[in-house]
Amino acid sequence: AFRLVQSRAEVKRRLEAAGLPTLPARVFFDAAEASEWKLYPAIVKGANQHASFGISGDSVVMNAAELARRITFLRAEFGDDALVEPFLDSREFHVAVWGNDQPQALPPMELDYTMFSDMHDRLYTYRWKFDPDSMGYRELKMPCPAPTDRPDWLARLMVLAVEAYRAIGLRDYGRMDMRMLGDEPQILDVNANPDLDVKSVLPISSHMAGHSYGEMLDRIVQLAAVRMPAAN
Repeated sequence: AFRLVQSRAEVKRRLEAAGLPTLPARVFFDAAEASEWKLYPAIVKGANQHASFGISGDSVVMNAAELARRITFLRAEFGDDALVEPFLDSREFHVAVWGNDQPQALPPMELDYTMFSDMHDRLYTYRWKFDPDSMGYRELKMPCPAPTDRPDWLARLMVLAVEAYRAIGLRDYGRMDMRMLGDEPQILDVNANPDLDVKSVLPISSHMAGHSYGEMLDRIVQLAAVRMPAAN
C-alpha cells in the first residue's frame, strides 16, 4: 500500500474501480499540454508525491497559464509529472481508519478555513502543517469531532473512509482526506502512513474515541504484530 499511494493516478483508478466518489483528473507530462485542461479552479499536485509535498497556495490555478507554470515547477523541483483535478472550495474533512479484518473509522476532523478570504489559502499546505511561523499553522481550526450540523455527512464520510481503506488495501491505520461536492464527499487523498504526532488527525480522533496516545500506539503495534512470524 505504501508504494501504491505514491501514485496518485493509480489511487484514483482504484477508487473509481471500487465505485467510490473521486474527482476527474489528468496527469500532465509537459506544460505545453496545459491548454487542454478546461475545469477551473484546479489544483496541481505532484503525480508521485506523498501527502502535502509540493503543495502550496500556488497549487491552486485559475487558468492555463498558471497551470503551465505549476507543471513546470513540479518538473524542475521534484522531477515529477503533474496530476490536475478540479479544486473544490468547500468543506474539508479528514477521517482516520484503523484495523485489518474489520477496519473502523474514527471521529472525523474538519479543517475549518472560514477565517481565510483567499481561495489559495483554503488548503492544507506543507508549510501550514510544519512551519510554526506560518499563518495556517497558527490560525487554522481543526475541530474533532467535526461539527454535527450535518450528521448525514459525517455518517457518509465514515462509510466512505472504510471503503477507500479497503479498496486501496491499507493495513493497521490510515487517513482519508475528503471535500464536499454538494452533499457528496469526494475522496482527495489516501494516506497509508499519516502523521502520529499529538497534533495530527489519528491521535486526536482516537483520543475523542476514548483512547490515550499510548493506547493508540499499542493498538497499532498489535495490529501489525499479527503478521510477524511466531517465535520458536
